Formats: sequence, C-alpha cells, structure tokens
Amino acid sequence: MWFLPLLCGLAAAPHSRLVAAQEWTQCRGPNRDGRVDDFSAPAAWPQKLKLKWRSEVGAGYSSPVVAKGKVHVHTRVAGCEVVSCLDNKTGKILWRKSYPAPSIKNYRNAQSEGEGPYSTPVLSGGRLYTLGVTAILSCFDAETGARHSLNENGSGRRKMTCPTRRISVRLPTRE
Repeated sequence: MWFLPLLCGLAAAPHSRLVAAQEWTQCRGPNRDGRVDDFSAPAAWPQKLKLKWRSEVGAGYSSPVVAKGKVHVHTRVAGCEVVSCLDNKTGKILWRKSYPAPSIKNYRNAQSEGEGPYSTPVLSGGRLYTLGVTAILSCFDAETGARHSLNENGSGRRKMTCPTRRISVRLPTRE
C-alpha cells in the first residue's frame, strides 16, 4: 500500500515560501514543466523534515494534484481504481469513489510496471478528470466527488481506444 505523506519542513525555515501555495492541477504542475514559481530556498535546510500527516490511499504511479486546499489522488485498491480527495492540512479523506478495473497486462514490460493507474488526474473548471488503466475516462466534481457524465448514455465513463500510450483530451472550459 502506498501512503501519501506531506512533509512540512520548509514551514519552519525562516523567510521561505511554501511550495503548497501554488496549485498543482495537472502532471508536472500548472505549466507542465515541473517548476515551482516564486520559491526561495532557505539559507539553511532543516536536518530532518517534519511529517505533517499520512494517509493510506492505495497503489499506483499517478501523481497527486493539489488545488483549493485539497489533494486528489488516483490509485488502485483490491482490483478497483480509487479516486480520493484529502484535506491538504490534515490528510483526512473528504470523499472516495471507486470502480472495478481488472488488471490488464498485455503490453511489453507490464510485469515490471505494476497494475496502475499510470495517468495523473487533471483538475479543470471544478472537475477532476481521470484516465484509468482500462482506458476508462471519468469526470468527478472536485468538491463533492459526484460523477459527471462524459457520454450520451449517462454512465459517467467513456471507454477509449488508443493504439499508443498517449491520449489527448480537450477539457471543457467554464466562463
């Protein structure tokens, strides 16, 4: 089982800005470049970072996304993919949704890569989008976890076919 720890040693460093102040709504951050803007390294780093909270969320390769004081993660637990929302300050699970997702090991190196999920969620317009290991595209209300329909039959899940591992999805915008 993977745990999502929040280390807060930087908070104790004088004259430093917290990394958590910037929203991290997609893979590698707001600009997809892995950079944190407006960060000033402390003159002296603490010997050991202080663990602020810890929460069991499941296994997987997906990165967490952070916005509006919440952490969203996409993981795997007992044959299901699980989408969880945690409070960024306490680690308390605010909501959790799951759906069956059988393990698929049909491509090269799959045995060493594990069972997924592999895709980092995306937060946009108050919605959380996930792409599961079985190519199920899901959309959740980021605040409540309610599932939104992405297709005409109202199931809330869309099965996507993709010959490569790259998928581009145009997200709806809200004015």
